[in-house]
Amino acid sequence: MKLTSLLRQLAKPRIACVDLDYTLWPWGVDQFVMKPPYKLAEDKRVVDATGKPMPPFPEAQKALEYLRDEGIQIAGVSRTTYSHGVIGLIWLYGWSKYFEYLQAFPAQKWIHLAEIQEQSGGVPYNEMILFDDEQRNIDDITTIGVMGVKVDPAKGLTVNLVEQALKDFSKSSSHKISAKA
Repeated sequence: MKLTSLLRQLAKPRIACVDLDYTLWPWGVDQFVMKPPYKLAEDKRVVDATGKPMPPFPEAQKALEYLRDEGIQIAGVSRTTYSHGVIGLIWLYGWSKYFEYLQAFPAQKWIHLAEIQEQSGGVPYNEMILFDDEQRNIDDITTIGVMGVKVDPAKGLTVNLVEQALKDFSKSSSHKISAKA
């Protein structure tokens, strides 16, 4: 097997950008279905101001762990108008350890990714992948060379989806690692 073929098989994104609403949890934080402030209940569950439980999607944490264990940096990206809410949830779920970058403000996803590219020291767009429940966001970032992966908003991010996306990424000729053979 040629070295270039081997490198392509091993190719992984350097940064996985993960949308938050309807990707890690089953609601839009800025829609205020769950009433802030959010907090940890005595039983360690995350709840809203009325005491209503706020569980994330069942496989969200496992999917984040999988990405981290693969050596991929994780960026949280959200078009939310309530950035304090998403940041608070990440902290309450104990997920801050997974995220190297966080962009949570109302803007197109390519703007979030441009900020991440700058913060990361210039990781090329073709070495990033985005997991998002909205097709408009995927359409937005594929024009700059980022691979987009559609997340089912009823299931959220799953380990199987992440595994398949990483396989697809490694097979794609436009998403090569920056290594000199």
